[in-house]
Amino acid sequence: MINKDNLIAWSQFLYELEDAKDHLAALISDIQSDSDYREEELRVDLGHIFDHLNRAWNSRNNDVGVHNQKWEAMSKFPTDIEPVG
Repeated sequence: MINKDNLIAWSQFLYELEDAKDHLAALISDIQSDSDYREEELRVDLGHIFDHLNRAWNSRNNDVGVHNQKWEAMSKFPTDIEPVG
């Protein structure tokens, strides 16, 4: 897990989780209030949320923040985690 003493990596890790939380709250609100909310919108919105969660997971052991050259790789669905349930 990211060491809290590494402020850049720790801040970026928390940012990804907070942004995922904010986008998830917005998604729930949109689905509840928009009777025309479509699957295409859900696909984009969930994809965006997954990107944030994936970056949080994939960067959890980094000693530095996620740099531009690692952005795409860090955004991919993790291969070292299994859904529970």
